[in-house]
Parts: sequence; structure tokens; C-alpha cells
Amino acid sequence: MVRTVGMVTAFIGASAVSACGWFATYEVRPSEPVPPPPAPSTVTETVPQPPAAGPVAPGTTPAGPSGCFAGYLTEKSSVQLCAESGQVYYYGSSQAGTIVLPAYQVGAGTYQTESNDGYVYTISPEQLVITRDGAVVAEQPVLSAGY
Repeated sequence: MVRTVGMVTAFIGASAVSACGWFATYEVRPSEPVPPPPAPSTVTETVPQPPAAGPVAPGTTPAGPSGCFAGYLTEKSSVQLCAESGQVYYYGSSQAGTIVLPAYQVGAGTYQTESNDGYVYTISPEQLVITRDGAVVAEQPVLSAGY
């Protein structure tokens, strides 16, 4: 813009430029560069993650009340079954978080939770099965069981 003012001044004279006013005060400023869009992310988990209460370290067992009678460890989850005041509770944890739900015995050594936003957890000494609205979303073999 300075060159334009200088050229206008040379052609029409300094007094004419001053009289217009806008030549003397107009300033062109470059606009801020627009940042590039973020790189696309890659999703590595193909199984939907059920609702959870918060993050926990992988492979850790959630703290449960006294009366825990079964504990299971899978590659991605750990589960404790605990009885409190006559009710069995499912204490589960994974990288997605922790969850505590009432559970009921549905077979010999097999327990199932109440629905949590459509998710139901079924644990047995052989496997943890997670379903949502009746469809299986994950099956995890039990690596160790105890108590």
C-alpha cells in the first residue's frame, strides 16, 4: 500500500493525497494464515465400548466390597462378583473404565448383569460376553479365575 500512496503522490501531488484522507490512513494487513485441518485419526478398536464410570489402569481389579466370591481376568477386562446384603454385584474394569451393576445367577457359575444403556455383561469361568440390545459386541475368553 505504501507504494500505491507513493505513486498517487507522484502523479497527483502530496496536497491532493492529503485532501482525500483515506489514502493517508488506509493500511492493508495480511490476513492470518488458516491452520491446516487436523490429520484424520485411525480407529483401532472395532468393538463399541460400553458406558463406563471412568478410566482405570488396564488389568486392574476394581475395589469391591467384602463378600467377593469370584474373580475373572480376560485380556481386556477384569471382573469381580461380590455379594452385599443378599445382592450380587458385578464389578468390571477395562481401559474404557469401571462399572458396577447388579447381577443375577443364570446358570451354574454364570452371572448376568442388569441392562446398562442396552449393554448386558455375562460372565462365566470360561468367558465374558458383552451384548448390546441382544447382539454380541464382544467375547473375551477368561484367562484366569479365582477365589
